[in-house]
Amino acid sequence: MSRTKTVRFASGNPDAPFSGVWRLIIDHNDVYIGASKSAMSVFKISLHKSGVWVLAATRQSNATFEKGNRRAKKWTRPLEHVHGVTRGPSILVPHTSLGSRPLPPNERQKQVIWYPKPEVGETVEFSLYFINPDTPTKWNANETVLAESPLANDGYIALLASKRQSTEDFQTTCEKLLRENVIKSSNPKGFLGGSFLWISESQDDFKIPLIVDLPVPIGQ
Repeated sequence: MSRTKTVRFASGNPDAPFSGVWRLIIDHNDVYIGASKSAMSVFKISLHKSGVWVLAATRQSNATFEKGNRRAKKWTRPLEHVHGVTRGPSILVPHTSLGSRPLPPNERQKQVIWYPKPEVGETVEFSLYFINPDTPTKWNANETVLAESPLANDGYIALLASKRQSTEDFQTTCEKLLRENVIKSSNPKGFLGGSFLWISESQDDFKIPLIVDLPVPIGQ
């Protein structure tokens, strides 16, 4: 029996998404993350059971990054956050001056877990946790468990969502990235949605991968 499971999640609602429709794919003990089905055919984040975590272009896409390498970023699975629990990547969805974005037509027929949008000055955070078997968990009051899925090693992975106030530096950097990465189009209204991703990592010893999901800035 197949152990592959796909969880789709996003911030906002189908009429006003504030993020891409993210996919969390659990395949035995390996986990894959991508900002949309189309994006995952080109590149994805792979969290391998070996402890090697990578952001890489897919083999079938023939895409490469610097010096022809398919890997753009590599992390090592961090030490346990607390006993029996390892913190995985976080996806950050800040409220920006561009507001919501269109929902691509091919996502409208999909089952998506929607979490409320970030209000002005807020950031939504989707976080992954790898949890060992029989490990008790106690989440913060502001954290919502969106999904849990077993892994082949009898542990499981949990997807949580929360909101927090954005720092001034973070907001300023996001707006700077939007201003500097405008995509020119003769018909901006024809844009069907998408995400501009800023890949970073936490500044503590854990070096947790952070993926900031920003709307694609379109201009004439």
